[in-house]
Amino acid sequence: METVVFENFAGGANYGDPEKIAVNEAAVLEHFVHTDGNLRSFEGRVLLNATEIEGSGSIGDLSRVTLGNTTRTLAMTAQKPLLDCGAGLTPQFRPIMDYGVADSNMSQVPWGSSLYILPPATPMLRWDNFAYFTGTASVTLDGTNVVGTGTSWDTANIRKGDTIYFYSSGAWTDGRYITLVTDATHLSTAVGGAAMVDVPYMISRGHYAGIDAPGGTITATPSGAGTGSIPAGNYLFAVTLRNSQTGYESNPSYISGTVVCAADDKVVIAAFTTAYNTWESRLQADQMRIYRTTAGGGVYYLALTASRDQADYAFATSYTVTGADSTLGAAIEVNHEMPPGGAGQLLRWNSRLLAVDVCSQWASAGSYTALSANNRIMVSTTNRPEYWPLFELGVVDVTTVNRLLGGFMDVGDPGRTLMQAVPEQGTTAAEGTRGENLLLVKESGLFYRLFGRDWTEFNLQEAFSSSCVSRQTIFNANGVLVWVSDSGPMALTPGSNHPVSVYQKLFPQASRRFSDLVTSGSKSLCVGVVWNDWYIVAWPETPSTTNNRAFCLHLPTGTFFTLDGSTNPLAAASFTRWDGPSDMNKLYYGQAGAAYVWELFAKTGSNTYWTPASSAGVACKFVSQMVTGGPPQLATEKHIKEVLVCFQRPAANQTVTMTVLVDGMTTGTGRDLTLLTAGSKGRAWVKYLNCNEQADSCFQIQITGTFTVPVVLERIIVKYTLHGQHR
Repeated sequence: METVVFENFAGGANYGDPEKIAVNEAAVLEHFVHTDGNLRSFEGRVLLNATEIEGSGSIGDLSRVTLGNTTRTLAMTAQKPLLDCGAGLTPQFRPIMDYGVADSNMSQVPWGSSLYILPPATPMLRWDNFAYFTGTASVTLDGTNVVGTGTSWDTANIRKGDTIYFYSSGAWTDGRYITLVTDATHLSTAVGGAAMVDVPYMISRGHYAGIDAPGGTITATPSGAGTGSIPAGNYLFAVTLRNSQTGYESNPSYISGTVVCAADDKVVIAAFTTAYNTWESRLQADQMRIYRTTAGGGVYYLALTASRDQADYAFATSYTVTGADSTLGAAIEVNHEMPPGGAGQLLRWNSRLLAVDVCSQWASAGSYTALSANNRIMVSTTNRPEYWPLFELGVVDVTTVNRLLGGFMDVGDPGRTLMQAVPEQGTTAAEGTRGENLLLVKESGLFYRLFGRDWTEFNLQEAFSSSCVSRQTIFNANGVLVWVSDSGPMALTPGSNHPVSVYQKLFPQASRRFSDLVTSGSKSLCVGVVWNDWYIVAWPETPSTTNNRAFCLHLPTGTFFTLDGSTNPLAAASFTRWDGPSDMNKLYYGQAGAAYVWELFAKTGSNTYWTPASSAGVACKFVSQMVTGGPPQLATEKHIKEVLVCFQRPAANQTVTMTVLVDGMTTGTGRDLTLLTAGSKGRAWVKYLNCNEQADSCFQIQITGTFTVPVVLERIIVKYTLHGQHR
């Protein structure tokens, strides 16, 4: 076969044997899938939303997540996470949280009935799988009183601390905390705004993950002998905040001075600041817990649990502790530091949440300290995704610290970003510990492995060197790790330190690297997905600043082909594979530069097409291998008699154009043939006579057409005569 120039990501030519096509090579394919020698047309792409989901920007991820027993569809955007509220609603997608997400298909993790979301520079968020959007709502002039229209909410559905959004003038407002639910159609919010009449709304239950400690100190004043049941002695008091719905509690930070009590005393706790009624992380807490020691003791025990006042959703200005030691509850817990304030990736690993490329972390009183390094990885306490203590690997004393607590570790050069962590089954060479380890990818071109489940096992090892263009291109594909390096696709067997250069198998003498084709400074835009046996990657080809090209790698065979055509670029900002009951294994992508979502490899009705604007079909082309013939000679040369081409019967009649390409030519005279859906034979055979009359030495058969249903080309048979004999 003549040298085949494949419309490939590397931009190089196939320098193999010009007379053969290897198993991992392909002819020029556009809108075709090449499998086991057969060719079938792609079924195109279908636009899901007729109008943009969001007024500007793009959809970073369209996710189907399971929270508890509920399946939800979310569109993650740079402005807000949006929930699909069902057909017939205007607008259909409605916000569940403030703050957008970066690298959003790696910034959310379901955990039980909650969804954890990681914005790029603000605290981690938690959505509690609650959304209420019946009817419409109006807002009074001061913006704090809300009246429902055609709706009926009550305290069983809506509660204080929930957030309400309104759709006005083509956009969603920022969220406002609900402070009072008056009756089935009236509520109040903490922050006002413009008046609105009968507009769509969304009430959502979302908060910062974790609860910040109250801050400051308290006064603890004894009332005197005989006023309560506290024994005589010296006492200390502390206060925490707690969310009764989730069970998460803050660290204590309201600590009193020593309180001297008489016999049978009581103590009034007061002097709270307003901080716990203002900052969002504290506002989610509907309980305050007061702890005290025993006389002269150092351990704090639960003495009183108080709830926010029902009128204004605020705590009282003081509480009284009266109980004897026998009424005390559990000892106070610490190490409840809040989650990090921004990272590049969030994932679930060994019963923990893990944040990669942490840019800031909790400090105090709702503040986050920016980190000078971006090589930090943080892990939560085991089975406690909202507790993130600051113990450091290599510094923490594992003999004195609870091994299940969270902490952090810095990986490699602090000047190089820790790009990605991908789960990998393997063992550590030092201890042989079994379990799920992590492969950590550094921007510097180094890969590390993290082993172990707790502080007694954690072990960080340097693995091997390889570049990675984007954190959104590395995946565990059924046990084989794949990513895109500066040179091209790579693959790695789990536990191995020897990655395979997949691109070299196809293009051993490729003239250009993958990164040479990407717009300068835009490598981070590259995104990928593993779907069935395919690894699909989209990237921005120079000079584009948004993704406009895509390639597919068939993992079992190593076959490459492009997914897009020159006139219909696949502009994918993100890919999403769904596993829902009604759309199992469907593949979607969010469009780069616009808030549209497409379903890939899909049909609408009986038409198959690449762009939604046309139902004329998919333009397809296939060029065969080179067939060697020659002018008829009586002694030795082959005389090509005819060429038979076999197709499967299509679902609808299709017109195929067959063209003979002579001696490497790219154009020729085509002949239109009709493939019928039914006939006397199970296959549709078409015949091309006297091919050699047009060729001095060799030719190719080109098949083209615009197909509205899949067309399968099964085989090409060459008949010839030799020594006057028909063969």
